[in-house]
Amino acid sequence: MPPVPTTGPATPAAHPRQPRRHAPPPGRAPGQGSHLPRGGSRPGKDHAVTDALIAVVNDDTDFLEMMGTLLSEEGYRTVTALSSQNAYELIRRDRPDLVVLDIRMEHPASGWDLLDLIRLDPTTTAIPVLVCSADAAFLRSKADVLRAQRCETLEKPFDLDELLSRIQRMLAVDPTP
Repeated sequence: MPPVPTTGPATPAAHPRQPRRHAPPPGRAPGQGSHLPRGGSRPGKDHAVTDALIAVVNDDTDFLEMMGTLLSEEGYRTVTALSSQNAYELIRRDRPDLVVLDIRMEHPASGWDLLDLIRLDPTTTAIPVLVCSADAAFLRSKADVLRAQRCETLEKPFDLDELLSRIQRMLAVDPTP
């Protein structure tokens, strides 16, 4: 599949399928006044990578909202996309430090197609990808394929500390293929 041409910057609320950017509200530091844990306040956690840009791709708006809130409160910048088509354009344009991808989205092959595009495009091939899915059996059956694509996997529902630990570890690794 040929690369999808990029377009200009997306407007966050222009269309429900447009990527949304999440950041702490003005005047509030990440994690301030939050019920979610802040990386620096949790004993034994070293959040050496902050202000990294994480793209979250999922066809569930509640999941996108939760991830946007959680990650921004942990000090990460986020962009979200509800479809693989918008996600590829977003990833090419913004070059996130990490992609959190639901491998089984609006169509069963959507996540796989997006992963293939990311890995085949020289401008995005080195971006780490964390594949999430509620289909644990599917993830286990595709573990070798996903490892070959240089992906890590995380089954939903997941523990928030495990998610944050994985993200931190993946951001700390040299992405050179």
